Amino acid sequence: MHGCEIADGSQVLTWAAIDNPDTPGEQEGYYCVVKYSGQAGNKSANPATEVDVETQTGKLTYADWKAVKRTDWCKEVDGEEGTCQRQSTKSQWGALLGDAPENYPQSWDADTKESSVSCSAYRFTSTLNNYMEIKYGTAYEVATGFMIYDNDTDYDAGKVNAKMNGAGTKVTMTFEAATALALGATVLTALSFF
Repeated sequence: MHGCEIADGSQVLTWAAIDNPDTPGEQEGYYCVVKYSGQAGNKSANPATEVDVETQTGKLTYADWKAVKRTDWCKEVDGEEGTCQRQSTKSQWGALLGDAPENYPQSWDADTKESSVSCSAYRFTSTLNNYMEIKYGTAYEVATGFMIYDNDTDYDAGKVNAKMNGAGTKVTMTFEAATALALGATVLTALSFF
């Protein structure tokens, strides 16, 4: 995420939805959120206290959830039971706890008034309770996007900054060796805004 002015204390949420090749119309997705403090001079977020990664599966519509509290994403609605599931304690995607400057960098350029922030997540290719297995060398269609909340209160209420959110064009990704995505870099290549 870069090219705009992000205020300290903002929650920067990036998301990715990976098409499930075995179940057309469904995805495995996750969001990765970082509490931004680049203007204060912090070069990275602390993954233990300032980063959260959550996984969702099924029919995902992240771009439509701008006005929905993230804790209500995948909440069952009459007539749509079972179309989307949240994974909490057994989330497939997780925060990378080491090397914060590499995985959760952030910056502020006072001259250009531009911020940048990146959020990385990892996943094992296969587990006992995974929704879908990620296969090395297989091309997956991945949609990405971002939402910026101005502060913790807005983040908890699901109030996205109206000028700071967007969805990118689907891209094709192939996973190799380590299944990790740096969403900041993904969003950078997939989105153009401002």
